[in-house]
Amino acid sequence: LLANNNLAPFCAKFSKSGDLCILNTCKTYVVQANDTCLDIAKSNRLSQVQLYTVRNPVLGYLCNKIEKSVGDSICVSPPGDADFKPNPTT
Repeated sequence: LLANNNLAPFCAKFSKSGDLCILNTCKTYVVQANDTCLDIAKSNRLSQVQLYTVRNPVLGYLCNKIEKSVGDSICVSPPGDADFKPNPTT
């Protein structure tokens, strides 16, 4: 969403009017206080790297800014893939 609309992270300078382009939807999760990237990644069968680099760069390098995303929705599936089925873990 941020990249497709040339928006700054954390809703900085976010316009109160206008349109947003939503190209690639994904399964979302709302970040809770005390969540860790490891917990979110495990519960969605992702690696931490997949969670904070490809899908949610707003979480920061090594997920060091997750606390700024409490209450925000993050992607926990590949964008645009409504039929995503994670690999089974052993």
